[in-house]
Amino acid sequence: MITRTSPTTDPITEQGGFTLLELLVAITIGSVVLTAVYSIFVTATRVERGAQAVLSPMRSAAYAFSMLGRDVRNLDPLCSASDISCQDSKCQFPVLDEKGNRIWVRYVLKESTLWREERKDKKGKPEKGKPISKMELCSGVVETRFKLTARGHGGSAAVAGATTAVSGPGMIGLVLDFKEGASQRSVFRSQVLLEVTPQQKAG
Repeated sequence: MITRTSPTTDPITEQGGFTLLELLVAITIGSVVLTAVYSIFVTATRVERGAQAVLSPMRSAAYAFSMLGRDVRNLDPLCSASDISCQDSKCQFPVLDEKGNRIWVRYVLKESTLWREERKDKKGKPEKGKPISKMELCSGVVETRFKLTARGHGGSAAVAGATTAVSGPGMIGLVLDFKEGASQRSVFRSQVLLEVTPQQKAG
């Protein structure tokens, strides 16, 4: 009598399971994919942070320039050249408020923050004491430089530090210097044309 034996089979394989080799291959592939995804995520995060580091001072500078431009457009038509004082980290000049009253605006850098202050007018001069309003324009500023540019002959602006030109100052220049890192800086510059020519005091 001849007996036949059926080939032995792995019950795990018969049930559709994975062999040890297949599991190792799957784990290896999964690890590679996860590592690649994590690397992409980290790179994207760094790029986003770098972009924000650049855009943040850019937005702050744009806001400060827009405020300065608005104030210059509201410059008191009866102001004299001596009423406009802009040098280094400070700038002050008279403007007209919404009611047409003269007030004084002052831009000043204090502890790496550029501030805009408003003061009442008292006999043609800014009132001393606390300002009637104070607004933070931008922070993280390393240096602020204001400069008056005198208007030359024929209405063209000539680069000059003196404000004793015949027609008075023609532009207010502002430079904002932001520090981003140990050795990186972002410098933004803007010049605002004075739409009103300051009046010269009679000699």
